[in-house]
Amino acid sequence: MRLARLRQCLQSPKTIRLLKRSSPAHRSKISPRSARSSGTDLRASENAWIPRTANLFSGESTRAVDEARLAFDSMYSAIAGSRVYRQITHRAFPDLPEWLIPYSVSPSLVLLERIAQSLNIGPASSFMDLACGMGGPGLWICERTGASLVGVDFSAAAISAATTLARHRGIARATFVSADATDTGLPEKSFDGLMSIDAIQFMDARSVATEIARVLRPGGIAALTTMEALVDDLPVATVAKDYRAVFKTTGFSICDYEQLADSAEKDNALFESIDLYRDALVKEIGEAASPMLEEADERLKRAKAPPRARKIFLVAQLQ
Repeated sequence: MRLARLRQCLQSPKTIRLLKRSSPAHRSKISPRSARSSGTDLRASENAWIPRTANLFSGESTRAVDEARLAFDSMYSAIAGSRVYRQITHRAFPDLPEWLIPYSVSPSLVLLERIAQSLNIGPASSFMDLACGMGGPGLWICERTGASLVGVDFSAAAISAATTLARHRGIARATFVSADATDTGLPEKSFDGLMSIDAIQFMDARSVATEIARVLRPGGIAALTTMEALVDDLPVATVAKDYRAVFKTTGFSICDYEQLADSAEKDNALFESIDLYRDALVKEIGEAASPMLEEADERLKRAKAPPRARKIFLVAQLQ
């Protein structure tokens, strides 16, 4: 990852405090209640409490980046094997298969099927899951379509969990790599499609759209969900007000665009589930639960406030 490509995205003092407190060096100070397999073979083989990609952190130093990376890895490592977190997500998203454990996103089988159909891919195709987290949604679409998958995420712990999940599912055509989402280092014109769920709002909009255009083949399709700002003073400065305009300026035509009206309800279902299981979660994973619990408390308190952002579904085709 190149420090020069880091953008000042998380400007909320609370979020930076949570990132610092999630690192191992700070864990002893936290009260629980306050609370790769790598490879490039493409054929073979405001909704998140912590966003998931490289271009997320205020600060200029290597130390700040390393601390952020530790925070992400700590969180993914904690929830990857958590029995309680599995119960939380299945209560919030009962339609998902038992093996698919989302991280701070609100997918549904309806959404995943919509993404799969929008990508228009099959066994002869390859696609990328950008900011893939622990890999579940991308692997579901990989199984559904028969296409080859490359998942990309900033967190080495997420990549490890995704690789393990692919192995347990017996999916040899899925590969996961740790990389900056706006500078993946993967070959240009390599993919027929690209998906991303609730992630690109944490990246510089033009930079990530440019990278998506670079890795897609002509005619390739990007299908994604993200947040759009409704106000000018969101704590996450990189959230665009209209991603259609961003993608149009980087060579895409817009095929589908829709505000997901039920997204707040789905997100709140996750936060309500976290709140319900808070004691069991703290008992199981300790201080690592703190960012989830604090975010759940904050989001549930402002659930009835006027919205400051909206979640959208966007499908764009590279010309």
